[in-house]
Amino acid sequence: MDPFTSDYLANLTANLTERLLAAAGRRLREKLSGSEEEQALGRCVRAGVLATLAQATAQETEAQDLLAGIFRDFFAEPDVDRELAVLLRGRPLDRDELTYLFAEAGYDAATLPGLDFQQALTTFEVAFLAAATEEPALRDVVQTGQLLEQTHIQREMLAAFQELAASLRQAPLDGLGIHAGQISAQNVVSGVQIIYQWPRDWQPELPADWEELYLRTLINRCDPLDLPAIDEALPPDAPPVRISDVFTTLYLERLTRRPDQPVAEAIRRPYAADRPALRRGKRGKEKKHLPIQAVEAAAALPRLVILGRPGGGKSTLVN
Repeated sequence: MDPFTSDYLANLTANLTERLLAAAGRRLREKLSGSEEEQALGRCVRAGVLATLAQATAQETEAQDLLAGIFRDFFAEPDVDRELAVLLRGRPLDRDELTYLFAEAGYDAATLPGLDFQQALTTFEVAFLAAATEEPALRDVVQTGQLLEQTHIQREMLAAFQELAASLRQAPLDGLGIHAGQISAQNVVSGVQIIYQWPRDWQPELPADWEELYLRTLINRCDPLDLPAIDEALPPDAPPVRISDVFTTLYLERLTRRPDQPVAEAIRRPYAADRPALRRGKRGKEKKHLPIQAVEAAAALPRLVILGRPGGGKSTLVN
C-alpha cells in the first residue's frame, strides 16, 4: 500500500495549517481567523505539500515508507512552522535552515536517493503561492506577487501549479494519493480522474539581471533584525527593524589609506608607499589619510578575519 494516502495527506495538511496560523503572528492570525480564510489557507498548504511530496520519485516500498515518516516528522517540527510562515509575509524560504531540519528528521541523500530536497522546497514555495493567487479570501492578506515573480518559474509550470490549485479549490477530491512522483485523485462531483505528473528536473528561468536579483534576495534575507530573541516582550508582528536602519559604521583599527590608494593595498601593505620618503627624511606634502570602513575591507579581500570585543558588531557586520 502506498504510504502517501488521502488520510496521510489530510492529517499532514490539517496539522500544518493549524500550526502555520499559530506561527504567523498576531496580525496575520487575526486576518486569517475567519473560516473562509482558514479553508483557503488549508488549500494553499495542501497544494504545497502535494507538490513537495510529488518530488519524491522513489519506487521501492521501503524507501517510500521511510520518506513518509521523514516528511511527517519534518512537518511536525515547530521550527519548520516558523520557517514556512514567512511565506505569509511575502518573504522567501530559508533553504539552508529547512534543509538542515529535513536532515534532522532523518533524511540522508546518500542513502535515500530519489529526492532533490532543494527542488522540493522551491516546489512547495511556488505551489503555495500559486494557490494563494487563486484564493480571493487571501489576496489582501498573503503577499504573493513579488515573491512569486522572484521565483522566475516557467509559464508552463506555473500553469500546472495553478491547475492543481483550481482543482483543489473548486471541488472535493477523493482517493488522493502520490506514487513515484505522480499525483492522482478523483473529482467526486464530476467523476473525472485527475493525474498530475511533476517533472523533477524543472528549473526556474535564470533572469538576465541575475546578479541584481541575487543581491536583492541576499539583502531581503540578511537585513531584518531578529529582535524578539533579545526582547521577549516584543510582539512577533511588530514592525520590522532592519540592519540598514540602525547599523553604525565600523572602521579598521590603526589602518588608513590615501585617497588614491586601493583598500586591499592599504591593508596588505600598510604605509609601504610612504616608507621611501621617510627613509630620505622627506615627508613632502602630506596627503590626507582616510579611515577604512570594515565593509570596504570585507568587499576588497577574498579572506578576512574579523576581531572585536563581544557586542562590537561582528555578526551584524557579516550580515
